[in-house]
Amino acid sequence: MIVCINRLKQFGIFSDFNGTKIQKFGRYNLVYGWNGTGKSTLSNLFSCFELRSMVPRFSTGQFSVVLEDGSTITESTLHSSQLNIHVFNQRFVHENIDWDKSVKSILLIAKEKIDDLQKLEKLKSELQSKKKAHDDKQSDIKKQREALEKFLTNAAKKMKLGLQAIDTSDSYYLNYDRRKLFNFIQNNGETIIKAESVLPDERVIDLTNAAKPDQLPSIAFASTAIEPDYFKKAAGRIRDLIGTTAVNQAIQRLTDNPEIREWVQAGLEIHKNHDSQSCEFCGSPFAQLRAEALAAHFSKEFTEFQSRLQNAATWIESQGAPANQFPASTEFYKELSAEAEKLQKDYATAAEKIDQQIDAWREALKAKITDPGKTDIQISDVVEDDVTAVSTPKCNAAG
Repeated sequence: MIVCINRLKQFGIFSDFNGTKIQKFGRYNLVYGWNGTGKSTLSNLFSCFELRSMVPRFSTGQFSVVLEDGSTITESTLHSSQLNIHVFNQRFVHENIDWDKSVKSILLIAKEKIDDLQKLEKLKSELQSKKKAHDDKQSDIKKQREALEKFLTNAAKKMKLGLQAIDTSDSYYLNYDRRKLFNFIQNNGETIIKAESVLPDERVIDLTNAAKPDQLPSIAFASTAIEPDYFKKAAGRIRDLIGTTAVNQAIQRLTDNPEIREWVQAGLEIHKNHDSQSCEFCGSPFAQLRAEALAAHFSKEFTEFQSRLQNAATWIESQGAPANQFPASTEFYKELSAEAEKLQKDYATAAEKIDQQIDAWREALKAKITDPGKTDIQISDVVEDDVTAVSTPKCNAAG
């Protein structure tokens, strides 16, 4: 028990107090005085004994306290003090009583209880916040569920009405409802989420039209097929022909003037047919030397070669892309009409390209007929892709 405070120095209001001459403490002691006389300072001194360390506010203070057994406690030996003291003062109230919360009949004054109470209040606040978040989430789930049910109902109704136009005895789809649509989505979830599962509106319309029981008359369409390598083989024959020439002893004037050559050649044929001994044009007799020169120019090989060129020119006039007559797009089902129109346009484009190639062959033959001795005339093959584009299987795809 403390019996005397011998000294207080630099301790609050006590700058240098000496208590050796005042009355000793008894078992029970009452200290009273005016405000500011040091009562609270003394309670803080006793708090130092309770804490076994200096109160931060008086960390530089010095003291000397005598105990009942005659030992002395100072600020230096405070940490080893064995005094069992509990102080109820303003510091205790500040640290251990929570005045921020209202109480009814119980006031908590233990520091650990205050901490527990604060934790409890914090947990209550967190619980309230999480409860609100939970309620908001439940409300959102409810709204989404209602929106889903509304969507399923409307979608199933739309499908049911759409399928009524189809001639079917399958009551499953004629009685389609929200439950069946939901089960379908559940059972085909992985397939449904794929991008290719979402059909464009045009495709949906086409499939709907295709499912309708409307019946159109059958289409009769006879197509002209192109044999494999037909144009490739033809180009080879023409290329061989225009790269060839016949052996003859050419008369330069006839070679340089095709119209004179043709006139002379036709005249020789006329004179031969009529067994004429003189010129039917001027009446002069044929000179033997001139007759031999003309015969050498228009040799048998040369004449036969000219005949081959003329035959080729006649043949090529009948060549080109097959002139297929396609059915009108209105004869196809609506879902096929657009494809039919596209195929017709594709065919016309490819056919035009083939005909342009054939025209180039015609011009090459004309040039060869005009100058049979020329061997550097070039032609190109018909593009294989164009031939494929006008092939019968593709044109029948829309049928």
